[in-house]
Amino acid sequence: METLVVIYLLLISVSVTTSQSVTDSATLLQCLVREGSNPQNNISTVTYIPTNSSFTAVLRRRIPTSVSTNPQPQNPSPSSPPPWSHIGSALACARDLPIQVRIRSGGHDFEGLSYTSTVPFFIIDMFNFKSVDVNLTEGTAWADTGATIGELYYRIAEKSNVLGFPAGLCTTLGVGGHFSGGGYGNLMRKYGLSVDNVVGSGIVDSNWEYIHRSGFDGGRPFWAVRGGGAASFGIVLGYKIRLVPVPERVNVFSVGKTVGEGAVDLLMKWQSFAHSTDRNLFVKVTLTVVNGTKPAEENRLYRNEMDRFGSVWAGFPIGTPTSVLLNPTVGNKLFMKRKSDYVKSSISRTGLGLMIKKLVEVEKVEMNWNPYGGRMGEIRVRGHRSHIEQAICSTLSMS
Repeated sequence: METLVVIYLLLISVSVTTSQSVTDSATLLQCLVREGSNPQNNISTVTYIPTNSSFTAVLRRRIPTSVSTNPQPQNPSPSSPPPWSHIGSALACARDLPIQVRIRSGGHDFEGLSYTSTVPFFIIDMFNFKSVDVNLTEGTAWADTGATIGELYYRIAEKSNVLGFPAGLCTTLGVGGHFSGGGYGNLMRKYGLSVDNVVGSGIVDSNWEYIHRSGFDGGRPFWAVRGGGAASFGIVLGYKIRLVPVPERVNVFSVGKTVGEGAVDLLMKWQSFAHSTDRNLFVKVTLTVVNGTKPAEENRLYRNEMDRFGSVWAGFPIGTPTSVLLNPTVGNKLFMKRKSDYVKSSISRTGLGLMIKKLVEVEKVEMNWNPYGGRMGEIRVRGHRSHIEQAICSTLSMS
């Protein structure tokens, strides 16, 4: 059975000084037929129309948050799923009509850029392409961009209990977006980012040609898709990754402190050692508000007696079956806003006091502090590596 790439065409009206026609459903479908995407008699069976009861559910099933700074698309028109081999046909239609293209693997981008726009556009949704092939002989795996990192972890665990891959904690993240944006997680101090362990990729370029790239002969295109976005230089179909050795079991523990119990002192100490300690030790801090008045601080240390996929990689409670990693859907979708900051030097005690004061005022905020150093400090590139001590991800809940 042939796998399908789902394309959603969403059109919005744009006010201009002169009369301008907006591409309609029929025009797109005619273009797909002209470009050889599907035989005419199959179009109706593989097309999602907005009036169809499943259209909205299919479009939204991999949107993890209900907030975006971009306008939500209005007046949506049809969607059509052509085979993987015909992605080039869809790109040709985008160029000829013209319509903007959005590529979505997991839909976890903070600003919703993979599924919203202010101009006519369509989405190529890769969620049907989620094959993961683990090669223990080579110590590598191939992961399609539509696979989630939970599915990747599960497939690795099926084959080995001493191999893993450095990526994120949120198991519904899509491989395509996560890897192409860097991909950081609990193993980054030991092995770097996800992209540091990518050794090959398959790309459909703007001329709709399939290109296989590797670290040995990939040149600039291979370098570009490892951090520059999976849709910026073509459409990345999948990644070949290098697996890394991990212990069978790990030690995990946490410490909770309120401000009255010395959380600020602990934060000051954390800033002095978390990025410079042994790379086998990962210490994460979570700042939030308890009972609406006291910011709480939580330390989580990951080293070496607990199932690694259950609690370390994915943050699930002890005893959770690994099959939960195969669930691609975000269970509790919240209204929220997220942002990331990269810290080059320790925040002063005064600065921490002001930060905590703001947390109490706003209340529905969570800050996750992730230490760099270790392998991250050895990779000298511009941007988010050079002299970075920690990355802070802040989440504002609007629910």
